[in-house]
Amino acid sequence: MWCGSLWIPIMIDFGILGITAIIVFIIQVGYYIKKYCEIRLLFFLLGILVFNSLSSIPAFSFTQLFYLFVIIAFLKKISRIYMQLSIIIPVYKVEKYIRDTLQSIYRQQYDENLFEVIVINDGTPDDSMRIVAEFTNKHANLHIINQKNQGLSCARNAGLKIAQGEYVWFVDSDDTVTEESIGKVIECIERSKADVIGFSILKVSEANRVSEVESAIWNEHCRFSSNQIVCDKSILFSLHTGAAVRYVYRRAFLQMNHLRFYPGILYEDQEFLPRVFSLANSFYISSFISYRYLLRSSGSIMSQFSLRSLRDTLTIVRSYETLLQEEIKGKSALINAYINGCIFNHTYWLLSFKTVTFRDEQKEFMRDHYVEIRRKCLTAGWKSLKGNFRLTRAIRLLMVFLIPHHLIK
Repeated sequence: MWCGSLWIPIMIDFGILGITAIIVFIIQVGYYIKKYCEIRLLFFLLGILVFNSLSSIPAFSFTQLFYLFVIIAFLKKISRIYMQLSIIIPVYKVEKYIRDTLQSIYRQQYDENLFEVIVINDGTPDDSMRIVAEFTNKHANLHIINQKNQGLSCARNAGLKIAQGEYVWFVDSDDTVTEESIGKVIECIERSKADVIGFSILKVSEANRVSEVESAIWNEHCRFSSNQIVCDKSILFSLHTGAAVRYVYRRAFLQMNHLRFYPGILYEDQEFLPRVFSLANSFYISSFISYRYLLRSSGSIMSQFSLRSLRDTLTIVRSYETLLQEEIKGKSALINAYINGCIFNHTYWLLSFKTVTFRDEQKEFMRDHYVEIRRKCLTAGWKSLKGNFRLTRAIRLLMVFLIPHHLIK
């Protein structure tokens, strides 16, 4: 009876034109809110009520048509609330690359109501933002945050703070995304709804353009195949932790666990990803190549052995220990073994340096922290082996135990 009372006046007052308008209305809402059936139904009923109220006007008029398009425009606007993907791009001294980055996103001509691009101007002194401005004039879904230079981690965190997408994708401003990648990423989002979704990446050398495909799963003997939802924590031991850009993350999951990038350090991805993985409940790994990762030719090989790299590596180790003591305390033995394995890898890396190449300040740092680093390496290595035995790690652990650190003088 109630439904009939709604439909009858619409049929009488609007006739065929009214029915057509309602169909257009429903199509519009369904187009902009594809995955949310309950919301689609809600707005369908809202549309009926609105037309029912308009039916009190004696005859169809352009006023009614005007109201109809106002409603549709309003729904298009609020559909941002249900945006599926936020692409976060920090920008600092990348005027040589940023145009290619943005073009790789927008040349796909994907529906821009379903994703947004957030560019963080991290106080760049070059013309990068002038290039970005060319795109903001053409694309309403591109948003800019301006801030003083605070580094990559803070820039990503600033973008994450205002993101509206159901998932977030961190893209570096000297890289590009592959053709049809946005559509494929959103397809995987709709299919899995996993906390973390991983993709293969194409590593490209800037010097000679040699490229290599790298899967999100580094272990070729991993028993988990691509394109399936995985809730088994043993997958942690097979996931790459070197580049956050190869994954997209469910934003609600990041918010619920207060997951942010550690500010002011090198290797921020290596600190961030193990925390994400250990707290995630579901993973989805796709074999699709979503990203071109540029291996830039600038910089010296010795930069990886700088005093800052030593300090920041130890900072990451201490962050892992905090994770063990607070956030994942009492969780499964596999998670604890995984994080202890990360601690072992980083401390072993510190102990394996040939310090003959070190400057005095680097040698002093290692002398001051050698006992702490070695103790952490032995303890974490043993705990990781108890939860997930690996022969190579056992051999390395034995070497650390038996061979004194004779290089520090």
